[in-house]
Amino acid sequence: MAGHKAMSRGNILLQVEDLSTYFHTAEGVVKAVDGVSFSLEAGEMTGLVGESGCGKTATALSIMRLIESPGRIEGGKVLFKGEDLLAKSPAEMRHIRGKEIAMIWQDPFAALNPVQTVGEQIAEVVKAHEPVQVDGWLPWQRRRRNTALWQRVYQVMEAVHIPNPPVVATAYPHQLSGGLLQRVLIAMALIGEPTLLIADEPTTAVDATIQVQILQFLKQLQAERRMTILLITHNLGIVARLCRRVLVMYAGKIVEDADVYSFFRQPLHPYSRGLLQSIPRRETKRGTLPTIPGSVPNLIHVPAGCAFHPRCPEAFAPCTAEEPKTYAVGEGHLVKCHLFA
Repeated sequence: MAGHKAMSRGNILLQVEDLSTYFHTAEGVVKAVDGVSFSLEAGEMTGLVGESGCGKTATALSIMRLIESPGRIEGGKVLFKGEDLLAKSPAEMRHIRGKEIAMIWQDPFAALNPVQTVGEQIAEVVKAHEPVQVDGWLPWQRRRRNTALWQRVYQVMEAVHIPNPPVVATAYPHQLSGGLLQRVLIAMALIGEPTLLIADEPTTAVDATIQVQILQFLKQLQAERRMTILLITHNLGIVARLCRRVLVMYAGKIVEDADVYSFFRQPLHPYSRGLLQSIPRRETKRGTLPTIPGSVPNLIHVPAGCAFHPRCPEAFAPCTAEEPKTYAVGEGHLVKCHLFA
């Protein structure tokens, strides 16, 4: 059975249908997201994986309606709770962003304002979405902070294991470590109590110990709050430990969509198999780690047919001439490959 729409499952919170986002540059059109379809079930964590430059972050930014010029969402639908986000006005999206859907950014140093304390930046999320009363003050007195608001800021900082919140809240980003800043971003994402959390490489800027702590917290968060999480990563080990489903992206397209058990037991797309084979294992001998030859194509000049065919060990005639359809292979397992025609 072939089709381009994501397979319907359970209680769907987010349904992305044929989403395309292009960047119009002087060199040509970059098809960063090209006809992407998938769904996220309420309360589950899904991993979005692939090499750098495959379109993962562009997909997340498209969902959030944060694509900037020269980028433009060309078409498709992003149905959140049954309503198309692409049809929302900018004012309506500002209400949804941070409150209903939140994002943990990849680089905390770039995401945070260097001239505001981290506490003020966490509090701004609440101020943007909820009416906040500031305590009364007299002309000769300094303006007093809203006690209830700041208690809420300290509580969410404590929840993400930031030590001594009242003190850390007064610090500026440059005064904190990468690990603490990543926790600040998580606190900013959580304080609005969103239904959907998009985590874009949330452990990139931190060391291995902090990585484990952040990932354990995300797993705990998803379990306790039944929060829906889209985890963008290149680390399949993280996906195996945390996620229920996995989406594999290559050259702006979803090439495989499966539950984690099926994916790791029997990956179908040659690109997926290449990614899994390149993971170091205990039995792997030094110097023998398999790799995928070549690199992700320039998205201005994507190869004809299947974009992966120049790197694929199983490519045959149709791969070079015709883009493959998406096929359902088994229960809830989709693959975009001519091998399954």
